[in-house]
Amino acid sequence: AGYGKPDLYNLHVSIIDEKSKILDELQYKVGVRTIKLDLLDDGKNTFRFNVNSEPVFLQGANWIPADSFLPGIKEQKYKKLISLAVNASMNVLRVWGGGIYEEEIFYELCDQMGILVWQDFMFACAAYPEDREFLNEVEEEVKENVLRLQRHPSLAIWCGNNENEWNWVKDKCGNLNVMPGFTIFHKLIPGLLKELDPLRPYWPSSPFGMDSDPNDYASGNTHQWDIWSKWIDYTEVVNDKSLFVSEFGFQGPANYHTFQKCIPEKEFKPQSRVFEFHNKQEDGPERIYRFLSAHLPIPKDIKSYIYLAQLNQALALKTCLEHWRMRWPETGGSIVWQLNDCWPVTSWALIDSEVNPKLAYYDVKRTFANPLINFQETEDHLDILLKNFSNNQLSGYLNLVEITLPEGNIKEIEQIKIDDISKGIETNKVISISKLDLNNKAVLVASLNDSKGGLINRTYFTPGPWKYLHLPQLNKIPEIEWDDVNNKIIITTTTPCFFIKLRHPDLFFSDNGFILLPGEKKSISILKGLIKDVNKEELEICCLNQYLD
Repeated sequence: AGYGKPDLYNLHVSIIDEKSKILDELQYKVGVRTIKLDLLDDGKNTFRFNVNSEPVFLQGANWIPADSFLPGIKEQKYKKLISLAVNASMNVLRVWGGGIYEEEIFYELCDQMGILVWQDFMFACAAYPEDREFLNEVEEEVKENVLRLQRHPSLAIWCGNNENEWNWVKDKCGNLNVMPGFTIFHKLIPGLLKELDPLRPYWPSSPFGMDSDPNDYASGNTHQWDIWSKWIDYTEVVNDKSLFVSEFGFQGPANYHTFQKCIPEKEFKPQSRVFEFHNKQEDGPERIYRFLSAHLPIPKDIKSYIYLAQLNQALALKTCLEHWRMRWPETGGSIVWQLNDCWPVTSWALIDSEVNPKLAYYDVKRTFANPLINFQETEDHLDILLKNFSNNQLSGYLNLVEITLPEGNIKEIEQIKIDDISKGIETNKVISISKLDLNNKAVLVASLNDSKGGLINRTYFTPGPWKYLHLPQLNKIPEIEWDDVNNKIIITTTTPCFFIKLRHPDLFFSDNGFILLPGEKKSISILKGLIKDVNKEELEICCLNQYLD
């Protein structure tokens, strides 16, 4: 996905006897491609995938079972979720080892849509026995699933387990080769794959590397859980030098109308027993408040809480993903924990259990889009960097404006023409501004536009945390024009609006949580529902201005 249309072909295999009678036959859709995992580059450790001999930054999300009751996962739900992944410019899904080997339709849809699959074997966060009876069961499980799934061109890598080696080392249990289950992941499975599927990469665990700590930056892949789980804020991601990140995340609540269906009205408040029950991480609700207090105001009502906590999750993922994408090719990929949810919950998911995207989904979509622009601070300068990940040359212009606070006046700082920037490993520095020239009472907004003026990407820089800023007061909320024929809305504003949230019980939108400047017209498609069939009065709009005026 993102590198061209994935082609599939019909393969028909028959066994025919001497009288031309068909004894058995199979018919499959197949694809032709190569997958290679590079672990060394010019003598240095790396963890980088090549697809058809082309190095590809893998960007995507972890996949968990899409329902708490497995028979409830129908083809339509698979299709919606994987389509949303493609829509967010993802090119990989990791089937997590604490879930299930997914149904055939999951892999078929990934084949069709060009999504690569990182496939864990179903061993996670545990020590496993090595008696002969259990090893025989494992051998049958591995054979059955390898022979079932190996025909899929989407299947990019087999992985032995999730976090087993890392947990063993963290718990100071001794040498890895005495870990219960070591034989399974380092001898039995790779031995079977050498026989059954020798052309695909195999990796013993996630995370894993060649160092004494399986989660070391120096080799292999990492899980970044110091951020969030160890109470470290997302701004510290600048210190992460991972070669490949296959898990990291930040929590945010499900959407308001998703929770409304399952939480009694009297309990529908941020710190009720029932609402907090819908967060299963240890100290999960407390972490939300801790990290929210670092960046945004702390609200009391449930709608404001959900908006601001979702926004903080979005800001966190944007910050982390920008860091790793800008490190390409040193960092070979980043896989968010997690894409989907199996029940209505505050969690790391981008899409809630009703298959409705949270604000974080849209920021991940914008950050995974190509090309990417990013503010980066040095000791005395603020630089705007640009990176082109596609095979297409980029032409257009970058527009940098300053929005003074709290007035909301807009001053154009620079408009720079972008000419024929081709894909490459180099990061392009578009502009560099001395910090002495920065207004410490202003937000900078950088917009990358194509040659026709269409917005490609947008990012921002603030003088300190958002919570300390006084944003322009809204004289009136953004205006909505309904286009029933094309199932779209057009939104305009007279005031610079930060992180506009559109909320409706029966609709979800192609974009949300965006910045809108005066004079801009933003057209938003409806991805779920028909506006001609809904009560338009139920549309609610909020933005950060209302909390920081």
